Amino acid sequence: MELITHLYGKETEDVVVNVTPFFMEERSNPRLGIYFFAYKVSITNLGNQNVKVLGRTWKIRDGKGQEEIVKGQGVVGKFPNISPGSTFEYTSFCPLETPSGNMRGEFHLESEDSKKFDADIPLFFLRTPFDNITKSIDGEVGQYAAL
Repeated sequence: MELITHLYGKETEDVVVNVTPFFMEERSNPRLGIYFFAYKVSITNLGNQNVKVLGRTWKIRDGKGQEEIVKGQGVVGKFPNISPGSTFEYTSFCPLETPSGNMRGEFHLESEDSKKFDADIPLFFLRTPFDNITKSIDGEVGQYAAL
């Protein structure tokens, strides 16, 4: 069973990043503290120049507040060149030891005129049906209703 939680989006310098996280129940084992999440990312170029993805930085926080920063070149082994009006999509995953967490970050991009810039990856939440109360990044408690 896949649980779609929400669609999160953010625009930076004519690049829109949308993320849809999923809880993967069939790959998780709560008794062993394994909660497996997947997320679909789309990067849309609204500008008038090609944009190349050079790399990314992820900030991953689990339900205990432990944060891990993951940096890498490209995305899923590729360095996509996104033409104006086009979208590049991929799906990746994130295992956690807690039933909730969040992710955010940046894609490191370069336009065809060699301008380097970062496109923000919006803060998005990783939640399971096992976790009905979540804490936002600033510590506020909020109720979560599974879709």
